[in-house]
Amino acid sequence: MWRLDGRVALVTGASAGLGARFAQVLHQAGAQMTGHLADAGFAESVRGHTLLARTPALDEIDGPLLFLATAASSYTTGQVLVIDGGWTAV
Repeated sequence: MWRLDGRVALVTGASAGLGARFAQVLHQAGAQMTGHLADAGFAESVRGHTLLARTPALDEIDGPLLFLATAASSYTTGQVLVIDGGWTAV
């Protein structure tokens, strides 16, 4: 398993949804978390602007997060991995 001990992570929007899960996964892997920007209306905004009309379940983004945060993505360059429940398709 991968570890992020000795690393510092800053996650914006860590109060809800994707940001919250990202912060949780990084912290569990040993990263020291520092400040975040909270937006109380963001979850409601996501529900109203995505094809899936909901925020992501916590376990729906683990795979992509693990991929991006580990050496598994070390040969990946110039890619955009969209995990937005259809936000950009609307």
